[in-house]
Amino acid sequence: MTRAGRSRPTPRRAVVLAGGRGVRLGSLTNDTPKPLLEVAGRCFLEWVLLALQEARVNEVVIAAGYRGNQIAARFRSNTFAELSLTVHVESSPLGTGGAIAEIFRTLPGDEPILVTNGDSALATDLSIAFDRLTSSLDATMIGVRVDDASRYGRVQIAVNYLLTRLDEPAAGEGLINAGVYVLRRALVAEFPLSRPLSFEREVLPSLVAAGAKIGVVTVDAPFIDIGMPESLESAPRWLSEHFIR
Repeated sequence: MTRAGRSRPTPRRAVVLAGGRGVRLGSLTNDTPKPLLEVAGRCFLEWVLLALQEARVNEVVIAAGYRGNQIAARFRSNTFAELSLTVHVESSPLGTGGAIAEIFRTLPGDEPILVTNGDSALATDLSIAFDRLTSSLDATMIGVRVDDASRYGRVQIAVNYLLTRLDEPAAGEGLINAGVYVLRRALVAEFPLSRPLSFEREVLPSLVAAGAKIGVVTVDAPFIDIGMPESLESAPRWLSEHFIR
């Protein structure tokens, strides 16, 4: 109980996946992990944290893999007054699915947790993923409509907005996975034990095949990831137009 005699509010937690090598960026990530690349005066990961702060998240764990000690050093001094921030550095590669499973086991409580990528941003309020998690759903994910889905897996949904299938990238307009999820603890407990484990390519398809109810929140909002040289180059302008206030 708090001093005022009221129950302590349920924490709103997030896990940020920041473990990738960033091989498509070539020499840019030889010495610097992709989420720490500077964009518009901040490392890109800081923009992700600002978006989580606006979504009223108050506790964040960064899952750091490649050059994870650099990420830990960067955030050793937490400049986000409204966030409790922790960096978890992998001792061996876990993949996105393995990182989620490991960190969920370390966090107390049983409330659902938001998971997002540390190299992409969506210009919308991420709290919608929390808000749409009804009692009948095991998880939610955000799907965003883009003009060109050639770089991204397409999301297929039923009339009730449940995820039915994840397709391979294909040119043309489509609904793609924005890399933002809210997952219940019981669902994460069902992840396979193999490591490294990809959440997008291995876990999600297996969960859908097993009958998990994953609601897709569809949005029309600007989206960017910095995984390619051209998207990294365009990121400062994107942030100035859609993100920086």
